[in-house]
Amino acid sequence: SDSLRHSSIPLVMLSHSATQLARSRAAHNMREGNHSWPRQAVQFDFAMTAQEESSTECLLQGTCLPLGAYSVFATLPPLPTLPSSSSNLPSLGVSERESGGRGKGVQGGGVKRGGGRQPVVLVLAKMDAGSLFHGSLGHSGDLSGLLVGLAVVDVLSKWAAIAGPQKRTPHRRLAFGFLAGEDWGYLGSRGLLEKLKEEVLGVHLEDIDVILELGALGLAHTKPSNSSQNISTSTEPRLHPPSPSTSVFLHVERSLQSHADSLSLLRSLRTGAEITGIEFRSASNSTPGVPPSSLTSFLKHFKKNRTGKNGASLGFRSGVLAEYDEQFVNPYVGSALDGVHVGLDFNRMAGLVLATARALAGLAFSRALAGEEPSTEGLDLQLPEVTNKSLSDARLLLVDLAKCMLTEAGGREGEDEEEGELRRRGMRCPLVTSLMTPSAQKASHYTGVMKKLAEDVQDPRDKKDVARFIWNFLANRTAATGESGDEKLCQGKCKRAGEVCVGERAGESGTCLNATVIYTLALSPSLSYSYGQWSVNSSLLEDPLYTESFWNVIGATSFLMESDSRELGVFVAGAVITLVSGLIAYGASFMYSIRVGQRQT
Repeated sequence: SDSLRHSSIPLVMLSHSATQLARSRAAHNMREGNHSWPRQAVQFDFAMTAQEESSTECLLQGTCLPLGAYSVFATLPPLPTLPSSSSNLPSLGVSERESGGRGKGVQGGGVKRGGGRQPVVLVLAKMDAGSLFHGSLGHSGDLSGLLVGLAVVDVLSKWAAIAGPQKRTPHRRLAFGFLAGEDWGYLGSRGLLEKLKEEVLGVHLEDIDVILELGALGLAHTKPSNSSQNISTSTEPRLHPPSPSTSVFLHVERSLQSHADSLSLLRSLRTGAEITGIEFRSASNSTPGVPPSSLTSFLKHFKKNRTGKNGASLGFRSGVLAEYDEQFVNPYVGSALDGVHVGLDFNRMAGLVLATARALAGLAFSRALAGEEPSTEGLDLQLPEVTNKSLSDARLLLVDLAKCMLTEAGGREGEDEEEGELRRRGMRCPLVTSLMTPSAQKASHYTGVMKKLAEDVQDPRDKKDVARFIWNFLANRTAATGESGDEKLCQGKCKRAGEVCVGERAGESGTCLNATVIYTLALSPSLSYSYGQWSVNSSLLEDPLYTESFWNVIGATSFLMESDSRELGVFVAGAVITLVSGLIAYGASFMYSIRVGQRQT
């Protein structure tokens, strides 16, 4: 890494087609033997305007931009709809900072059941991938947890059926946070944490009873030989897949009472995993506890504010689900190669989806507290069934999600028909285009920079395709069944509070649905934006502030330089033309002076 840090030239990761082009042109230079002055050349346009400054200095000088994006937060079941004129609306979580300083969000009293607040089960997953290059897909890393999380929401979307014929009210409300910017100082989880302190969508930070993070859950550490089991293709030799494993590990905080509380979460997961073929296991005691994850942002806060007299109890259960125990099983995790050599085992992931969904449904309706044995007996619930059809449906959705968000645009030469079909999907896939109009064919999983702070955080026009798709997917799947308002078609906004406009596409109206889903800002809390300029509050700067140079237009141009003989010919021709032009001009001037002299005489 030292050589990379001190490198004086830009490092660029090329796409497959660009790599083939670069190789062919480098081979052309080698064949011609023009090592000192090759004819095939490349011109880079990478203006590193902020390379000698700190993040604070370059922001003040306007030569860089802060890293930032938008996370997506949703709850299940959604809050009920209310007339737009009602003054008792739940908080939408739009602060003065997020609205560009032009007003605060609607305030309200949250969700109450029988005079008390309703506990919340918070499910977290990352929605972007971080690596040295922007093109990381993160198949078996962070984004595999995203796929599992979205599929779990789809299973739980049949909420009315799960509640049983008695239409029982859940004891706990489910909340889902798909977080952006986690690889850059946990921007998404810290942003959501700050928002929950104020209450958002009827959920307050103190309502959280369980936090479950979905980590690396691809369950295929090397690429299997059967192409139908993965979405990755490569001309490199395929690695031998490991022995199939159905074990998924729960990593928990290891402080005394918190450890005991979190182990009851493991029992809840095991109850949901019955007959799914998935085995939930506790991570080895040799591990330090929770790995670097979004959960650490919440643990840090709760350790400071919820610690009891014994200095150990946090008052809630938490853990990170991952495919690894003591060490990462994927050597390419967090790199741009996570997807080249690594695939996804959709069959085992489908079982994991059903197991997790059943466990979350049990947690929602069970009244068991931390440390108690979870039980849904006597509640007459209809937990998601584990059948061949339900496993197949979950697998098909996982495959579709992977086709949309984890594949590149276009196929490659030499691919078989199935592999080429997988790679040609991208964000133009039917699952995405049925809910929105994507701006690009390939999904971008890089956090990106924040050029300015939007006046309305909920305005989808400045959101990336992945965030917009997740927002529409969650709204579509978590929407309450039954009729919406009197006018269901919409463009941008709905008339009734508690409804959102879902599925709006270019030239087509969306539909108003009763769903509780919003965007939340993933940005360093030390930053503020006013009058077109970013500023830094040093007193709030607890963690590193990540920025990028203010790239205007970046790219590389490959071209064929002229041959030596041609350049010499052009030089000689230019010299001759210049000489002749000079002689002609001198002759004309001489003749003109003679004529003028003759006239004067």
